[in-house]
Amino acid sequence: MRLVGSPISLCPPKGSQSTKVLDLSSNLLSGELPLSLPSSTQVVDLSNNQLSGPIPSLFFQQAKNLTSFRVSNNMFSGSMPSSVCHHLSPLIRVLDFSFNLFNGSLSSGLGECSKLEVFRAGYNNISGVLPEDIYNIAKLEEFAMPFNSLDGVIGDGIVNLTNLAILDLHVNQLRGKLPLGFGNQFHGDISALNFSKLTQLTILDLLSNNLNGSLPMSLYSCKSLKAIRLGINDIEGQIHPEILSLKSLSFLSISHSRLSNITKAMNILKHSKSLVFLSFVFSFKADEESPADFGITHFEGFQSLRFLNLRGCNLAGEIPKWLSKIKNNLAVLSLADNKITGVGKQYKYLSFFPRAIKLRHNRFHGNIQSANWTVSKA
Repeated sequence: MRLVGSPISLCPPKGSQSTKVLDLSSNLLSGELPLSLPSSTQVVDLSNNQLSGPIPSLFFQQAKNLTSFRVSNNMFSGSMPSSVCHHLSPLIRVLDFSFNLFNGSLSSGLGECSKLEVFRAGYNNISGVLPEDIYNIAKLEEFAMPFNSLDGVIGDGIVNLTNLAILDLHVNQLRGKLPLGFGNQFHGDISALNFSKLTQLTILDLLSNNLNGSLPMSLYSCKSLKAIRLGINDIEGQIHPEILSLKSLSFLSISHSRLSNITKAMNILKHSKSLVFLSFVFSFKADEESPADFGITHFEGFQSLRFLNLRGCNLAGEIPKWLSKIKNNLAVLSLADNKITGVGKQYKYLSFFPRAIKLRHNRFHGNIQSANWTVSKA
């Protein structure tokens, strides 16, 4: 179906039964939205179409019963509708504006959606600071605005969002000077963050912002955490043993940072039974050459690890021997951009390597035939 020209109508014909659920997702609808929604509508899903133009300021005026509104993957433009929560505050639980062409700042008023659980507006061009009233939405479980142009600081009121499970603000311009409510003082680094009240947090994604400092110790109070991504910031310091208190942590990525003591980090993280994905790409100091075996002699660990990326971590000498101990689990290994010079006898058979291994830009030398790698019959 393709509708072109005048705005489409979402109202049922006169005399027909009221529409409560309107799902027109994944079609070829085009054009602009009508001026308003019928008052009986509870669920609207127009995602994955070709709808365009601004969302009319009066569009939600009659929609007193609306609980879910999804318009992701369209071409809507203009400002985010600031009036949405003025009319929807009693019932609305889901708002999804992601993957559109919205611009301008996020106006205040979102805090009036007192029952809002999910707010998504990623992959637009929304700028400015986060309005303070969003921290009044006590039931909020997911707040996702990646790939925008947000700047300023994260407000101190975020500690009030005790039901927050997903905080996704990657690829923005948030600064490292953090608010008073995140710590005991007004500090200029991420270590001042106070996560201790966010006990439901499962995903923390702050990739590619302007944050700095070391990992906050309060983060280890978030026992539900499954994924942490903090790369392309200015994170420094060391990995602490307290990270092992995150029993559900399966994804850890801190790339392009200034961490130190990779030996300590690997000796701690090897005890994690849940870790599946681990990436430290270009995250250790250029002047820190760690021994290729990390001082590990009797190795038992990384029981669940499937993906390991130690690219650009200044590893020297032979490929670490302990990697051969986790070969049955490891599917992808990257040791590219290091100072590795060769392989040990334990790697005589190619079967000791994962299915995918990257060793480019190292210091291997000599005749490749002398490696005498063969395929194991085991």
